[in-house]
Amino acid sequence: MEQRFRISAADKKHKLYGLLTAPDKKTDKVIIVVHGMTGWAHEGKSRQCVKYFVKRGWAGMRFSLYGFEDDAQTFDELTIADHARDIEQVIKYARRKGFKQICIAGHSLGWPSILLADLSHITAIVSWDGTIPEYVRDCSWGRFNRSVNGYVVDWGVRHVFGQRMKDEALNFPLAEELVGSNEVPMCLIMAEDCLNHPRAKAYCEHTAGPSKYIVIEGASHNFEEEGKEELLIRETFKWCKRWAEKR
Repeated sequence: MEQRFRISAADKKHKLYGLLTAPDKKTDKVIIVVHGMTGWAHEGKSRQCVKYFVKRGWAGMRFSLYGFEDDAQTFDELTIADHARDIEQVIKYARRKGFKQICIAGHSLGWPSILLADLSHITAIVSWDGTIPEYVRDCSWGRFNRSVNGYVVDWGVRHVFGQRMKDEALNFPLAEELVGSNEVPMCLIMAEDCLNHPRAKAYCEHTAGPSKYIVIEGASHNFEEEGKEELLIRETFKWCKRWAEKR
């Protein structure tokens, strides 16, 4: 069963669009997938992760933090803290739908967005090569363009970062601040061929709860190499299942 949903964003002015996919047999377990910077709900990793979980009796939710719909948000107007508040909106929606075991996986910038959110009702969290605070603070994203009132980055497709996110980045919390009070079981699945990998261990070193650190050899940031996406998703399920069974 697949059901599209449209819920209020945290600002109450815009909407978040997503999909809830559930197995035929009712379940109280769900994985929420949070995309990375300039991503959206329909990325391959997100689709395949939900498919994998549903085959094993869980439900899956994926959503877009911004989108093309008239009442959706736009990337250049948001901050990471805004993303966190919108993740909380999706968690609330999942709870209203009857899910009691809620796990969250986040790719790239989706990871620090998760860590800024209220995780008091969450069973486990998983990083998919999550961004490190040092990269956020580096703040070398493009040059200011007065005509668009933002910072333009050329990644083949040009993207605009708003001033609010630029300002936020300068004083973004370090790993120990992000996870120092976190007791939710945390698994970091890192790509070997990515700069995030060596310094991301700080998340595990400072978290107050159980943690696991995994490096997928030969994988790059998007895990697009043959077999790497499948391994990413298998490890994600193992971690979520482990902690869901303990509850």
